[in-house]
Amino acid sequence: MNDHIAVYGAAFNPPHRGHCDVIQQIKDDFDTILLIPSIAHAFGKKMQDYVTRIKMLELIIQEFFPHQSQIEICKIEQYLHQQHPDQAVYTYDVLYYLQTLYPQSRLTFIIGPDNAKPQVWQRFYRHQDIIEQFSLRIISERIAIRSSDCRHYLHTHTHLDKLPEYCGQALSHYIQQHQFYQ
Repeated sequence: MNDHIAVYGAAFNPPHRGHCDVIQQIKDDFDTILLIPSIAHAFGKKMQDYVTRIKMLELIIQEFFPHQSQIEICKIEQYLHQQHPDQAVYTYDVLYYLQTLYPQSRLTFIIGPDNAKPQVWQRFYRHQDIIEQFSLRIISERIAIRSSDCRHYLHTHTHLDKLPEYCGQALSHYIQQHQFYQ
């Protein structure tokens, strides 16, 4: 099978409409879109637990892409982290392992303009190898929403009325019901 697979990794802490806009921009160009939540972030980001972020990602995908069967949440980082629990999971390692799982497929790593900045991109482990061995696609930011904004609103109990606009109804309800990020 010669599928063209988009590999879109992020903390998804929490996922939001900006992430959905990335998916919207790429969904017609790929046979499969693998959404890969970070389990042990290479840049040391503090995140809600992995299982919770998977559930949050499921909720937002169900709401905004209910009939898009090519969108899959991939738990590859969980597997890789179990092999080396004391290490971060690096993008290069994810892509390399995915290529062994899908040897006939073309993998394209999806990044936003924030990670494409040279000072950020050069911090990626084996960034040059990623460029040489895999395709790279930089997506433009059309919706300026940050997970940090969502977390800030929840932590400070301000602008909570914006949360459904940022994260959708189902995820906003779930986050507030469980009092995440407070």
